[in-house]
Amino acid sequence: MKSQLFGKKFIIIALLILICYLLPFIIFWENSHIQVYDNLDQNVAKYTVMADSGLIFGSLDSVIPNYLSGIPRNLMGPELDLRLLLSFLFPPYFAYIVNMILMHFTAFFGMFLLLKTHFLREKKLLFIAAGVSLCFSLLPFWQSGGLSVVGIPLALYVFLNIRSGNYKFWNWLILLLIPMYSSFIYSFIFFLFLLFVFWIYDSIKNKKPDYVFLLSIIFMVIVYLIVEYRLIYEMFFNQGFISHRTEWVLRHYSLEETLNVSIRNFIFGHNHAHSLQQYFIGISVLISLVFMIIRKKIDKIQIFLLLLTFIISLWYGFFRWEGMLVIKEKINLFNTFNLSRFHWLQPALWYIIFFLALVFIFKNFKFGKYIVIFLLLSQISFLFYSNSEFVERRNDAPTYKQFYSVGLFKEVKEKIDEEPEDYRIACIGFHPSIAIYNGFYTIDGFHANYPLDYKHEFRKVIENELEKNEVIKRYFDDQADRCYVMVSEIGRDFAIDKSRGIELDNLELNITALKNLNCNYILSSVKINNPEASSLELIKIFENSFSIWRIHLYRVN
Repeated sequence: MKSQLFGKKFIIIALLILICYLLPFIIFWENSHIQVYDNLDQNVAKYTVMADSGLIFGSLDSVIPNYLSGIPRNLMGPELDLRLLLSFLFPPYFAYIVNMILMHFTAFFGMFLLLKTHFLREKKLLFIAAGVSLCFSLLPFWQSGGLSVVGIPLALYVFLNIRSGNYKFWNWLILLLIPMYSSFIYSFIFFLFLLFVFWIYDSIKNKKPDYVFLLSIIFMVIVYLIVEYRLIYEMFFNQGFISHRTEWVLRHYSLEETLNVSIRNFIFGHNHAHSLQQYFIGISVLISLVFMIIRKKIDKIQIFLLLLTFIISLWYGFFRWEGMLVIKEKINLFNTFNLSRFHWLQPALWYIIFFLALVFIFKNFKFGKYIVIFLLLSQISFLFYSNSEFVERRNDAPTYKQFYSVGLFKEVKEKIDEEPEDYRIACIGFHPSIAIYNGFYTIDGFHANYPLDYKHEFRKVIENELEKNEVIKRYFDDQADRCYVMVSEIGRDFAIDKSRGIELDNLELNITALKNLNCNYILSSVKINNPEASSLELIKIFENSFSIWRIHLYRVN
């Protein structure tokens, strides 16, 4: 009874700290500073559009008309997606916050259950499990990823339960639900692959395959395939679809650059799968390793997980090594699918390693308890400092409300005075996701997978601008996830607010190609000098004291 109360006390303290971490996003609400990259500039608008489309359960040949002149419904994510359900049930920012809360609390409880059940050996060390779980839950997770990173500890907890003979219903229920709130292609395909390798090792070691454990892996794969049936159909069964990703040309590195990329990933992690291990986790691991050697007390699990994490970092770097080009030329899968994404598993691995290092320090130092408390508090402080609200604020980024500027774009829409579905626009100097979020139908947009023929048609619009600037030419031709109206004079600057006063003197768009895409208007955050030369007519300039944008509305003549 005493140990249960002891454990609950640490859980309550940890959850109170987690609530404090999340409070700024609730207190400031839409005036919060939210990550723009791969977030506000893409997925928030995507889920908002899908929720309002009436095509959540659309047919396999249905099209979402809001951007890229209409994108196949199958490429917009599954209907069995909690992130989409939240966007359907709540206003956009409210849905964003509910998603954030669910992710961070799942991170805490998933890691705590994993450590407490499968790694903790002594009740007195429960505070370390609670502290490390809190640290994991304070990571600045990529909000669009759902449980893609967050859910790894919870999934591992369930699989280890099944491996140990715990076949209770709720274990299988969790394996059923995680695929509805995470990405198979970003992280779980790699997690399940490593789990399968572990099953093979287990079978050889024990000389007796655990078929229930194997069944649990297969079960989760099948659930993912069912959830992602639209993407599978579009990529493998729709003969008329060719993805723009087939033309991806990623920059490859020399051996020296490759090693640098690998080492940086091992020390600093990845921007979509932050571990933030570079300081206090690294110190903890270093201390434990040094004294393992000195005292000849080797923690085999910690060493194995550390080696696994390092191998993942090596693979991350060497996937872009120039020596891999020989393989990529022969196997197209290596070009269209990013097989380096094992690094999405690293945050979970690092915090398990952190736990094991702290346990070692606790047990092998005279003042181990105080060293552990200091390292935990230091990591917690660092994680608070790395809270995305504070990071974006320090970087002078716009708030959620400023970024989308609903009031300003409402004025633009009222000036055009047509039904949004009856005309198309293009955006210059700001992310098309802003217009899409505000109900406009665009010919441009940011999407990780869309038809190749549309990339080619859109390229004609900006072909003259691309020829004037090698940077944007390579950026578009080699990747084109951002199918934007790229302009040579501003390069890859996709967010030009009104404070900068930038103007375009030599805009050369292919107006015929623009009209072929049925584009009627251009919205630009920069002034276009001599618009008549590009067959454009300035209608009106929109700005207000609150919005960061000054929007110039041009009609395509």
